[in-house]
Amino acid sequence: MARSGTALAALMVLMHAPLRAMSALFPTVDLVATPLQRVAFGSCNDQAEKQPLWNAILARDPQLWLWMGDVIYGDYKDMRDPMAYIPPFHFFRDATPEMLKDNLQALNDDFMRFRQTVPIIAVWDDHDFGINDGGKTYPYREQSQNLFLDFVGEPKDSSRRHQQGVYTSYTIGTGERTVKFILLDVRYNKDPYDIDDGDFLGAAQWAWLERELATSLAAFNVLVSGVQILPTDRFYGGEHWHRFERQRMRLLGMILKSNAKGVILLSGDVHFAEINQVQCDDYKNLITEVTSSGMTHSVEASRASSLLGSLPGLVFRIANALLPLEFRPHRHDYYGGLNFGELEFDWEAHPVPTAMARIVDAQGNTQLTYTFASQYFETTADVDAAAFPGRSCLPIQEQMGPVVFTRSIVFLGVVALLLASIPMAILMLLGVLLVVFRRSFWFMHALQRSMFDSRYQKID
Repeated sequence: MARSGTALAALMVLMHAPLRAMSALFPTVDLVATPLQRVAFGSCNDQAEKQPLWNAILARDPQLWLWMGDVIYGDYKDMRDPMAYIPPFHFFRDATPEMLKDNLQALNDDFMRFRQTVPIIAVWDDHDFGINDGGKTYPYREQSQNLFLDFVGEPKDSSRRHQQGVYTSYTIGTGERTVKFILLDVRYNKDPYDIDDGDFLGAAQWAWLERELATSLAAFNVLVSGVQILPTDRFYGGEHWHRFERQRMRLLGMILKSNAKGVILLSGDVHFAEINQVQCDDYKNLITEVTSSGMTHSVEASRASSLLGSLPGLVFRIANALLPLEFRPHRHDYYGGLNFGELEFDWEAHPVPTAMARIVDAQGNTQLTYTFASQYFETTADVDAAAFPGRSCLPIQEQMGPVVFTRSIVFLGVVALLLASIPMAILMLLGVLLVVFRRSFWFMHALQRSMFDSRYQKID
């Protein structure tokens, strides 16, 4: 669709304006109409890729957009370093503050139009923080925090600019029609994974989180983490709260102890969408997490069109067919294409208000749904977060150890055969090409000889 000259000029001004000045032109959270009806959310948005989702999101008329991390990909891969090909495969290099600023301003025209229409709240993950799997050892974390807060339009006097990390909360609505968003920073104070009993949040953020949950009177409490919280069955090396299991149990215990109402866990990072769930206290309580990840690239929407580019999607489909996947309420609670999420609140639902979570694809079709109720947890009087009551939380579809082991071995065997078949297929292809080449060579040789003999006979 053609743009007017005025609109195009305005977009050019926005694209080249300083981050702090640019953010002043955008709508803010205090302008959101209440009660809140529809919120859209997503993660993993590479500014260097096509961004096909913004118009699809805008068409659904959300009142608020929730960034869950990887707003941009500020770090980069250095494939020239031979050490990058040796475990633990450190391909990524730190983003400098200049690189982060340039990449934040490189988001495309569709996003800029979206940004002018829909208020945004945001927290970061590793790639917009500045380094893959990054944490407290990242040398530019203070500069990165200021750049990120400029980008999201955080006021100069905000407490987020005077703390270590970008964690924050927003309460939208009044009375019994209130939604509280609690955004966790799992980067600024994260320990390296090789530290025993490491932590994601740090002491100050833990104390803040406990207060936010314990004092909340909201009908729904939306807790946002850049990485997944509930599943413990992810592959080795992936990022999730299970990497610091004591802290995962502490978080689940704190949620149960707080007795906050209508708790909704949201996460990103993994490049596919998924619903995970745990049951606590012998099925008295269910804690559910909705993951939306992959706005520009996902496991089944690869950036590369080659055979190797399609390999992750194939392995993903095999994994979903064979692995136990104990944390999903249903085996098919996943979607591997480009996606974003949506929360739609029904304040008239009986007997309590509900929130419908949806995963939506690039065409606007709903792929996954889950309904949350505005209810308290049924906790016992002796629940104490310090004693890790999260130990009582188990996968919703827990399976016996031998079953888990057998299915995992079968999956690894199939993947090993698949990977082994690739070089074999290449060798077979080379063999076929060699045979075709040799036959073509001898055919051409015989044809030339036949033509030569024919001409020689005519001369005679």
